[in-house]
Amino acid sequence: MPTTLAFHRAVGPATRRLIELGGPVIKAGLIDLTDDDRATLYGALVSVAERLRSYERKNILALWQRKGTPDISVFASANKIYALSYWLLS
Repeated sequence: MPTTLAFHRAVGPATRRLIELGGPVIKAGLIDLTDDDRATLYGALVSVAERLRSYERKNILALWQRKGTPDISVFASANKIYALSYWLLS
């Protein structure tokens, strides 16, 4: 695997995105509720994807957005890393 600066610049944004996507999983309590079982977490996410492929997509997206907006608004901060840390620790 290359260790060049160009490689790190290319991988950095993808890594940051994955870290940010993990925040809501932790904040929702899914790690504790599933006893940190990766297969269970993956199965739950597959179920979410199935629902989003169904006729109820529009309604379920609206519902989930309403539920998530109050907590996720901290991400509006210009400094996302600080906001993510604050959000996870609150």
